[in-house]
Amino acid sequence: MKTITKETIRQYGSLSGRDDSFDDNTEMGVFRKFLQRTRSDLVVVPKPYGPYGVDIAYKDEDGDYVAFFDLERCGKWKSDWPSNWRCLSFLDRKSKYLKYLEFGMVWFSDDLSRFVIAWKDDILKYPVSERHMPSGEIDSVRKVDFSHGTLIGSSFGTRDKQIFTKRQEFKL
Repeated sequence: MKTITKETIRQYGSLSGRDDSFDDNTEMGVFRKFLQRTRSDLVVVPKPYGPYGVDIAYKDEDGDYVAFFDLERCGKWKSDWPSNWRCLSFLDRKSKYLKYLEFGMVWFSDDLSRFVIAWKDDILKYPVSERHMPSGEIDSVRKVDFSHGTLIGSSFGTRDKQIFTKRQEFKL
């Protein structure tokens, strides 16, 4: 057994419409519009701490950061949540973001029509454990129960509706 490599991370992140596996500009654009429509009193700041930091933050009218978000796109989440996915996998390498007072992890469907958000307080309820990848590699994750995620968007699939009891219709 070997731990997950940077090459494996690159492969999982290589999706259509991206320049490379770390390009999440499309997801940031969609999420930014969502944030602006739901909280017009706050300023949305992409990449507040540079290209290797958290993806998006909110600032209040005093210029203070009040919430932070990191975004992922799940290439295998097509018209419905994959049947073999049993939880929300919060990657341990993103634990550095749990230092923020208000932090939300966001997982987008491949077509960007919906996303799930889980908050820091719920993520921290789960210990770091090993996830065995199909490649034989091991990754460290927090396996967050679906009950701690809120599904937002439209075109919910049958399994989406079954596993996410907290849902919000919203045209992204």
